[in-house]
Amino acid sequence: ATRSRIEAQIATAEARLAIATQRVTDARTRIVRAKLGQMAHQVAAAQVRQAIAEYHARASDANARAARLEASQARLDAQSTQEASQKKIRLSEVQLAISKAEFVLQEATEVDAMTHAAGFYDKSQRLLKDARSLVKREQFDAALAAATQAEQQARRARVAAVAVMEAIRNEMSASKQKAVTEARVTLAKAQMSLDAALDADADIYVPDAYNKAQLELQSAQEKLAAEDFEEARQLATQAHLHATQAYEQAQIIKAEREAKARLEERIAQVKDALFRAEDALVNERASLKESEWVQAENWIVKARKALETEDYEGTITLATQVQELIADAVERMAQLRQREGQIAIDARQIKGVQVSTSERGVLIRFSGNIFTKGSSKLTTEVLSGVKLLAQLLNKYSSYSVLIEGHTDNSGDADYNLQLSKDRADTFMAYLIDAGRIRRSRLKTVGLGESQPIASNADEQGRRQNRRIDVIVLTRENL
Repeated sequence: ATRSRIEAQIATAEARLAIATQRVTDARTRIVRAKLGQMAHQVAAAQVRQAIAEYHARASDANARAARLEASQARLDAQSTQEASQKKIRLSEVQLAISKAEFVLQEATEVDAMTHAAGFYDKSQRLLKDARSLVKREQFDAALAAATQAEQQARRARVAAVAVMEAIRNEMSASKQKAVTEARVTLAKAQMSLDAALDADADIYVPDAYNKAQLELQSAQEKLAAEDFEEARQLATQAHLHATQAYEQAQIIKAEREAKARLEERIAQVKDALFRAEDALVNERASLKESEWVQAENWIVKARKALETEDYEGTITLATQVQELIADAVERMAQLRQREGQIAIDARQIKGVQVSTSERGVLIRFSGNIFTKGSSKLTTEVLSGVKLLAQLLNKYSSYSVLIEGHTDNSGDADYNLQLSKDRADTFMAYLIDAGRIRRSRLKTVGLGESQPIASNADEQGRRQNRRIDVIVLTRENL
């Protein structure tokens, strides 16, 4: 109703504006006629009417603008009210679903479902907890789904618990229950003995004895299921005895093998020293100069030959030399990393960037609203950060710099690839202008949507993927 009233006011104001405009035109016509007839008094009167008409026109125009503004505000208020109402409706639906699930779960509790149907009961509790948490985060659809599932699980728990209680009441007499208990206790003892034998690796050292006990326990379980409780107890007793024997035999064999292993310990130590030297040579290859790598490789070859001739001391000596050489190279690399750490500390002074190190050097990442949508034009909010980056690159002027452009997966892949290259070039051009950086230090590449760092399924992930990665190539000359 408010919107209709305001639109009517707008129409009325526009009509008045049209009438006023016509009056202005008529007044101007009368002025012309008065001048042609040299009638001064008519000219004066026409000029007065013209002034009045122009005043009414301006007033009508102002009224029309005010009416338009009022209509726009009314639309916004109506939209806000509708959204709030929808939110309240969704909240009420979820709260109703949670209440139903809680009621059914309480019914399940009253029939001891937490004991007789623990799986359904525990799952219902977890789903209810999840639903309440989702409500707090205003994720109403997910909360409603969780509450509905919680109600289903609670109903299953109640039905299962009732069935168990009925079975207990209707099918088991006191004497039968005693026989069941004795059989189950004996089976439990046999299972514990079998588990102990398995922990002692009886299945490896004495597989026949272990498998015999396992088969007897399986037969006892089958007899228990068939309600032949006495036979089940006897089979379980035999399984317990044989499992215990398997455990003791496995312990003896295991001790013998451990004694043999101690005799081989020296050889293992020598091999381990050689292995660690070989492993270090592989893992720290990037830290070594070419000449250092060749020397270390020669020592490794000699150490292998010494091991073949059982010259264990010679093997350890050569392996130690390799490790010391690598340690020196690693120390040199540590100093480089310290340098990279200082660059990273300085880079973190730039607001809004992410900083890390990689095998290429120090990565400084700009993401989010770096460019205007769909173009390679830098936004004003990122310019100050780019200027600070230019100062940092001038401070560490001995290193080359790679600028990578990345996009999300919105739109055509080929277009995104070209757009990422254009953006990297624009970023580089601004760096050069802002810091007078040598062009020869900088290189750009566009990678499009090929290397996402987050999911493109939501806006937050796409915002992270729209980025410029600046890599200070500290390791280029290693």
